[in-house]
Amino acid sequence: MNQPNSQHIRNGVSRLRRLALLSAVCILILNAWMAFRITSVLDHGSATMINISGSQRTYSQRIRSDAFEIETAVRYGQWDKLEPLYEDLKQTTEHFSVAHQQLFTHRSPGELFGDATIHEADLVASIQVPAQQMISGSKELQKLTDNAIRRAPYIDELTINRILAVKDEITQAHSAYMPRMETIVDLFEQASRDEISASVRHARLAMVVLLVLLTATILFIIEPTILIIRRQLRDLDRATRHARRADAVRWRLLTNMGHEFRTPMNAVMGFAELLREDNLSAAERARLGQSIYESSKQLTHMIETMLDISAIESGQLRIVPTRCDLHRLLEGVKKNAQSFADEKELDLGFVIDESCPRYINTDTKRLGQILEKLTDNAVKFTESGRIDFSARFIAQPAPGVL
Repeated sequence: MNQPNSQHIRNGVSRLRRLALLSAVCILILNAWMAFRITSVLDHGSATMINISGSQRTYSQRIRSDAFEIETAVRYGQWDKLEPLYEDLKQTTEHFSVAHQQLFTHRSPGELFGDATIHEADLVASIQVPAQQMISGSKELQKLTDNAIRRAPYIDELTINRILAVKDEITQAHSAYMPRMETIVDLFEQASRDEISASVRHARLAMVVLLVLLTATILFIIEPTILIIRRQLRDLDRATRHARRADAVRWRLLTNMGHEFRTPMNAVMGFAELLREDNLSAAERARLGQSIYESSKQLTHMIETMLDISAIESGQLRIVPTRCDLHRLLEGVKKNAQSFADEKELDLGFVIDESCPRYINTDTKRLGQILEKLTDNAVKFTESGRIDFSARFIAQPAPGVL
């Protein structure tokens, strides 16, 4: 498997991994928003306001009831009932006042419900008057009751009539307050129902978005990731097959090289054995020594070829340009080819054109290997006839470089 393709696949998987992480974050945020939206509706102020406004109705009724009982106790001389009624009226009035402030602290009564009808808006806006009348009447009744407790049983008729008048004021204020508070409770309940309906719609929309996001994640992230992994596995399998074929080719090459080694090795051993003869002349010994040298040179060349193949496979082969005597190199290639051509009785023509420069800048060893391999193959695969070699200068890719 080549490196660029592998790097491209890794980059693709990395991008999809980041997209998957981003999608997971979006899903978590969407779920958190849905949960917050639902819980915020359940805990929203409308529900609290409904409870407070419901309590206001109860407090107003207790204030009116306490006013009736205080008036009755004073009229009939039930002095022992005044003190508990006084305490209950005082606490109830405080609760009523605090709850009223909670309802209308941040907004005026007319601003609480924007979608209310004109009649409902008028009722809500006018609730302040009866509420303040009830609070002020209750406080006035508390003073009168406290005075009655201290002066009992000697209470004058004026105080009794004043208590009766305050009780009537509280009753009238309560009568005006209750329908307005009923309207407010109904409007709060309607607002709460609207908020719940809106939350349900938003939750459904969020569910649709969530489903779309999950579907997009499956189609555009998970599925491509699976395809990339499958492609990588296929590339890995292809690379494994290529490696096996390369091993097979390498084994066949080593086998062939082993056979090629035998020829020069046998020649060296044979000529060395002949040199042991005592009756050889000096000329014969020189010829045998030259043959041993040529065979050893051929053997060395084959060993260097194997080393070069190993360097190529490991990526360690380096091209080192140096100053090269081109004519001398070509003469050496010609001499080597001529010796093989003579063995096969082939005619060899070797022409070095005048356009070839004397010196060039190249890797002398590698260029010699290339030329020798070309001439060796030409001689090796020519059974009879003539072989012509020519060397001429055509173009120069860069100044001073072959």
